[in-house]
Amino acid sequence: MVLLGYNGSGKSSTGNTILGKSAFGCKRSLTSVIREGDVAGRHITVVDTPGRRRNYHTKYTPRLYKDELVLSPSHCPPGPHVFLLVIRVDVSFTEVYRRAVEQHIAYLGADVWDHIIVLFTFGDWLRDTSIELFIESEGEALQWIIDKCGNRYHVFNNKNKDDDNQMTELLEKIEVMVAGNKGCCFERNNQNLQEVKNRRMKVKERANQMRGEVQERNELRHSTSGFEKDYLFGKRLEDAKLNILRSVTECSYGTHAFILVLSVESSFAEEEKSGLEKIMEPLGENVWKHTLVVFAVGDELGDTPIELFIASEGDALQWLIEKCGKKYHVLNNKNWGDGSQVTELLEKIEEMVAENRECLYELDEETLERVQRIVAIPIKRAQSMDDPLYLAEECSPSSGISSAYVSKRSQEGPEERHFMSSSKRSSGVESLGSIPDFD
Repeated sequence: MVLLGYNGSGKSSTGNTILGKSAFGCKRSLTSVIREGDVAGRHITVVDTPGRRRNYHTKYTPRLYKDELVLSPSHCPPGPHVFLLVIRVDVSFTEVYRRAVEQHIAYLGADVWDHIIVLFTFGDWLRDTSIELFIESEGEALQWIIDKCGNRYHVFNNKNKDDDNQMTELLEKIEVMVAGNKGCCFERNNQNLQEVKNRRMKVKERANQMRGEVQERNELRHSTSGFEKDYLFGKRLEDAKLNILRSVTECSYGTHAFILVLSVESSFAEEEKSGLEKIMEPLGENVWKHTLVVFAVGDELGDTPIELFIASEGDALQWLIEKCGKKYHVLNNKNWGDGSQVTELLEKIEEMVAENRECLYELDEETLERVQRIVAIPIKRAQSMDDPLYLAEECSPSSGISSAYVSKRSQEGPEERHFMSSSKRSSGVESLGSIPDFD
């Protein structure tokens, strides 16, 4: 059986309830997790597919996730007998979520609906309310899903794992569905499956090559020593360009690095590439030598190497990584107390600065004068390389893509290295919070 559902729906807990043991952990992953066990005299394979945010359109879904959906049936050959679509009863099922479910399930093909049972989790929340009354009260969105699945559904109370009856009843419903399918398991289109497998093989080869290049660079180093996605399109594009230019002028003593922040939760396609090129264009081609990509929300990767994610996303993201000289870093935003990941980022920035012969990034005189006329910001040229690093961010609090810049502070400031802290926020410009110093 294959578990489908968004992050936090209770998929992993459901897998544990089915197998009667703690087989699935809470750690997130962009790849499927497969576990096996004996249940009621049957040997069962359970595939826990990666979760997504409940309202995510497939437009923003990473290619790695899409491919995992396509590959998930192949983890239980000759094919799964049932797909369990896991939905929480304590969270409203909206039309936005219904569309997201429909779009993602479409990657498995139209026939998959004949093999799906909706499994409602957190059943204890219902108390004395029947599941039928709940479905009716939720409205058309949830009713559409139930109808699409042939009116097949079941309720789990994941807190009551010792209740064998709920598992027995689920198995009975699965058997009825399998009988209705004439005993046939789900079979994926072999051509599409082979295409994904071939792509995944090439992706892994590319990912291994990238890891080798990064390792080689690390060994050499040790031995020798935001704007939102909406800003990429339409009228807001010009505002984004101006904000980026203004950010650079606010680096009073020059810019050492631009930090381009992407989220691993969202795809980076040709559309984003085109918008990003337009935003970076006023900074000139030289800016890419000073740019490093930081992948945020790294905890969503789980055990998936960032190189596999990059390689699977396609030409647009690989173009960006190549454009930045293959300089990238991953941050686990949930583990913000881990100073080592910030230290590693600063080391990569310092390595990039060294490769640029410690030259600061500067705008040409014509662009400087134009920006100064528009925003009326006093501009100082770069002066010293002996000042500590500062980092400020150009983004919106809800940004999916943002940029940052690293600069030096004047010699009047303290000598230690740290990030700039400021409460200033204007026209999409904000500063990162203070982070402790590191030796």
